[in-house]
Amino acid sequence: MKSQAEPARRAGGKTRVKKDQGVNASPATRRRKASLKGDEAASPDEDTPTTRAPAVNRAAAILRLLARSDAPLGVNSIARHVGIVPSTCHHIIRALEIEDLISVDPDDRRCSIGLGLVNLARRALNQNLPEANAQFELDSIAEEFKLTTSLTRLDNRQRMVVVAVAEPEVPFAIRVNIGQRLPVWASATGRLYASTLDLPNGKLQKHFNAVKWAVQPTFEEWHSQVEYARTNGIGVDRGFFVPGIEIHAAAVHEYGRMQGTIAALTTIGTQDKNREQELHEALRTAAERLST
Repeated sequence: MKSQAEPARRAGGKTRVKKDQGVNASPATRRRKASLKGDEAASPDEDTPTTRAPAVNRAAAILRLLARSDAPLGVNSIARHVGIVPSTCHHIIRALEIEDLISVDPDDRRCSIGLGLVNLARRALNQNLPEANAQFELDSIAEEFKLTTSLTRLDNRQRMVVVAVAEPEVPFAIRVNIGQRLPVWASATGRLYASTLDLPNGKLQKHFNAVKWAVQPTFEEWHSQVEYARTNGIGVDRGFFVPGIEIHAAAVHEYGRMQGTIAALTTIGTQDKNREQELHEALRTAAERLST
């Protein structure tokens, strides 16, 4: 007589055992599966590099997300964007709040950038900018030539970041935002950067092809402009990167290496040749004073 407690059904003389579906899984296994399921459902921050300090990566991703957001965000929304489970996100947010890097609304618990970042940014600018009077240089050129001027810094991901801006007192001026980023090979900056490197044409063309141009110049045109920058210390982009906008820039060096630019922006054709040469001289002079 067959036992009523027979554990498996028989077919073809062989025993078929149904795979465990998680009911009898250990607590650790269930937690691991839940964590993986949560991570797979999320959308990780593409800007987050992979390192051996994931907690730091996640904290940085949260700060970048809040900096980009136009409105405060809740924990679940942050966790979904960054690609982590809400409980982990909550602990990171709590740590950032204690350090004043994130501000959490006491009523709805939504998060925004904290004032502690302002203090850190101010210290970074004071330490990294070649001189504390960089804004004075920008203001002087903006006022004299009635142009928008900007100062950029090279970050550790091969991007130029706008760290200071001056706008002339005119009815219409080109707007540049602090914190704006562009690839180091783009615009007038790219000509300057290429001019400081001793790269073969094949590698230069690879970097040139990677730039998203508004109006595509030929490599030969671009290369001749790189040589102009090498000879004259000025990079110029005439509407190739931003349609209708001329960008003139001089390199700011630190200990012999290009680490930023001081630039002036204008609409195409508003500067005659003599005035343009005066602008170039002013940019070169300011860049020299800001270099170390």
